[in-house]
Amino acid sequence: MQTMRRRNTRADVSIVVNGSITTLPLSSLTLQHLQHCSPVRTFRWHRGQRHFPGWYWSATDRIHVTYESRLELARLQLVDFDRGVCAIRSQPLRLTYLDAEGRARRHVPDFALINRD
Repeated sequence: MQTMRRRNTRADVSIVVNGSITTLPLSSLTLQHLQHCSPVRTFRWHRGQRHFPGWYWSATDRIHVTYESRLELARLQLVDFDRGVCAIRSQPLRLTYLDAEGRARRHVPDFALINRD
């Protein structure tokens, strides 16, 4: 039986605060970073596109929260009525890491939900 060697992988996150991009290790990401971040990707609209991005007025945050598809909008509406959620951040960070084969991977989560706990 062959055992898989675990690589020493490091995950980094990039966040946008006050218009500037900051990259830090995932282990040092704090709630304070997420509370003051902006989306890491810009949202674009053009005629004839297949998905329907837009802005949703969040009762939780009392600001517009961006979404990229109707599925994201449905999820956003659901969490907006969750009493445990006190803040919603759209595309709050870019996660960069190496997979098991050593290839660089990136992922931008749709939302970060900050709860009262």
